[in-house]
Amino acid sequence: DSKILMYASYFLKSPVEEKVSGSDFFPAFYQYHKDNDDIKIFLLGAAEGVAEKAQNIINQKVGREIIVATYSPPFGFEKDKQECRKIINLVNNSHANVLGIGVGAPKQEKWIYKHKDRLHKIKIILAIGATIDFEAGEKKRSPNWMSNLGVEWLHRLLTEPRRLWRRYLLEGVPFFWLILNQKFNLYKEPFQKNNLTRIRKN
Repeated sequence: DSKILMYASYFLKSPVEEKVSGSDFFPAFYQYHKDNDDIKIFLLGAAEGVAEKAQNIINQKVGREIIVATYSPPFGFEKDKQECRKIINLVNNSHANVLGIGVGAPKQEKWIYKHKDRLHKIKIILAIGATIDFEAGEKKRSPNWMSNLGVEWLHRLLTEPRRLWRRYLLEGVPFFWLILNQKFNLYKEPFQKNNLTRIRKN
C-alpha cells in the first residue's frame, strides 16, 4: 500500500513494479464488477453510520446493490470474542462473497488471518484501511503529488495526529531497522551461528 515499500524494495535491489493503494484498488474493483451480479460486498469498519453512507454512495455509482451489508464495529472489537462471533455471523448471513475491511493496519490484517477460515461464503478479502471513510466523503485523501512522492502518511498524520502519531512515529521505526538488517545480511548471522552450534553438538 505504501510508496515507502517501493523505496525499500529499490534499496534492497529487488524493486517491485508498482504501488497500488487499497484506496485506489477498491473503487477500481467495484467499478470493474458493477455489472457482475455474482459480486456482493460486505463493508466492515469506520465509525458508526459511515460504512452505511459509503454503501449508499457506491451503490448509486454502480447502479446496483453491490454493497449488500455493512457493520461499524466498536473500539477494541478484535479483543472481544463475542463481538468477533457477531461479526462473523453478520458476514456469513449477508450473502456477501467479498469482504472489505477497513479498521486500520495491522489490526485488519491480523483479524483476517485469525478469522478468515470461519467466513464460509467469502472468496475475496480486501484490507482497505481508511477507504471506507474516503468513499463516504468523511475524510479526504492526500493530493496526488503527495501520494506520488510517498508522503501520503504525512498528510494523514497531520489530519489525524492524535490517532496516528504512534503508528507512524513509533511503531513504524522497527521496519527501517529490519530493512537495514536485510540489506547488510545482519539478521542471518545469529541463525547461522545457532545452526553451526547444533551441527557441532551432533
